[in-house]
Amino acid sequence: MKYSVKLIAAMVLALAAGNAMAVNDKADVKVTGKIVPPACVPVVTGGAVFDFGTTKAASLKQDALNYLGEKGLKFSITCDSPTKIAFRTTDLRNGSAISVSDMKLLSRPTTSDMKLYGLGTEGGKKIGSFAMVIGGSERKIDTGDGVLITALDGIRSMDNGKTWGLFSDNGKKGDIYLDNNNSLTSFSASGTLEPLSVKTISASLWIGVALNKGSELDLTKANHLDGMASIQVVYL
Repeated sequence: MKYSVKLIAAMVLALAAGNAMAVNDKADVKVTGKIVPPACVPVVTGGAVFDFGTTKAASLKQDALNYLGEKGLKFSITCDSPTKIAFRTTDLRNGSAISVSDMKLLSRPTTSDMKLYGLGTEGGKKIGSFAMVIGGSERKIDTGDGVLITALDGIRSMDNGKTWGLFSDNGKKGDIYLDNNNSLTSFSASGTLEPLSVKTISASLWIGVALNKGSELDLTKANHLDGMASIQVVYL
């Protein structure tokens, strides 16, 4: 009887020792990494600076808005693989835009409710507004499958990409008007409403500027145009 008790105890001790060894006799394997969307890099030549030079105060109309002109720079997008993209813009001088109507900016009639971008303020006075468009006669998209598309439509979504439509105003067909209204804009093959997959985009970025009435500015000192906006690439 005593022998039996000693045997059981020895077996228990052996099992306990085996379990203790099993706890330490292992290696943990950890797997890390991440999956990222294709990168699309926008480039605007000239450092994306549109310099409208010097305007003499005496040349400004006192009781009407002043059309300053338009300037364009080369604009391109390069994606590391074909990707459906759109653009969303933000006014970095928010609150400084003036209302512009009865004027054409970038071949597009302006209305008082059009969301333009501000040119900053001087002495508390709003200097003016500017509009932006991606277009130009050289615009084309390489879809990455050997297809180069030049017959393009500019399309816009007001519901974050769920539905798309053509621009309803009378802008230049095929251009993307970048309004400050939280919309998404993109290119589609002409006659369709589906954003294209893009490997590269070649186009121009154009800026059109309207200055405030001379009577609304302090023209006894220099007024510095200080517009700034960001163009964000959105992956669809």
